[in-house]
Amino acid sequence: MLLTAPALAGQPQVGNGRIAFTKETPTGQQIFTILPDGTGETQLTFQGTSTFPGWSRDGSKIAFSSTQSGISEIWSMNADGTNQTRITFATQGGNFIPEWSPDGTKIAYASLQDATGHPEVWVMNADGTNQTRLTFTPVNQNAPTWSVHPSWSPDGQQLVYASTATGNTEIWMMNADGSNQTPITNGNGPQFPDSNASEWSRDGSTIAFWSGFETQFGEVWIMNPDGTNRTQLTQTQDPFNSDNPVWSPDGSKIIFDSNRAGPVQLWIINADGTNPTPLVDTAGGPASWQPVVTTVGAPVPTVSQLSMVAMTLILLVTGVMVLRRSPIRVHPVPRRHG
Repeated sequence: MLLTAPALAGQPQVGNGRIAFTKETPTGQQIFTILPDGTGETQLTFQGTSTFPGWSRDGSKIAFSSTQSGISEIWSMNADGTNQTRITFATQGGNFIPEWSPDGTKIAYASLQDATGHPEVWVMNADGTNQTRLTFTPVNQNAPTWSVHPSWSPDGQQLVYASTATGNTEIWMMNADGSNQTPITNGNGPQFPDSNASEWSRDGSTIAFWSGFETQFGEVWIMNPDGTNRTQLTQTQDPFNSDNPVWSPDGSKIIFDSNRAGPVQLWIINADGTNPTPLVDTAGGPASWQPVVTTVGAPVPTVSQLSMVAMTLILLVTGVMVLRRSPIRVHPVPRRHG
């Protein structure tokens, strides 16, 4: 699904590596990774509350939110959890939900740093410099107010995000500089008035998102980038929830979190919604799937080899390899479940 043209010898391809997710521990929520078959679970963070992991597009780093400094800030770390580095320094409010741009030079995120009382979408350089606010959401007097969950188009020229600017939470699109902000959903029928948690597929053809009753329950959907051809993928009995869809790098699968079986779990489905399979118990919130770059003509790694491939990438990038052994949407806005 990622490559639409025949692959040429020596042409890089992107496969599916480790899945980063948030899990409850005795010391609070922390970030773990796991292989797509559910094996090899590894804890990466140990301090404060750490959530919202987001892989860089080369699979070498993870951006995440952490309260290690007292309030939620954006941090980055190597894929094995080493070299954890704080890259934002807010004086109030906090920063969260980071997503790396496709070229690795920028990070889009949500922030409360302007003391607006609600989160807005910002963008900054990957080292934390040049922080720029992109959205200015009108305040809803009797409903939540936010613009959150930015996700980059594959060419890095646009962002999709969720905003309450029209009253309900809907999916919007804007240019990467914040211009041309346009809603692309307006509800999906009486059972699905709100939309949130959108993510662009790596080939640019499809956007996955959640739709339902905000702060309550809903389902995973997909649509074209212009908002057409909206299709419901999950079937979850009310009042249970399926949320936070995230594409596999090769576009063949989607991970999401759901409380349909009791405790919140991370699930995997095929991109057409078939074969939903539970993967691991999780504290909820968006997970993230590591890209693994291979070359056509070279042996394709098996699932059992992906962990070693990921560590090899770290060695090539950093020169150092150290093996170490949310309601559902977890962000500082109203949740769907108490």
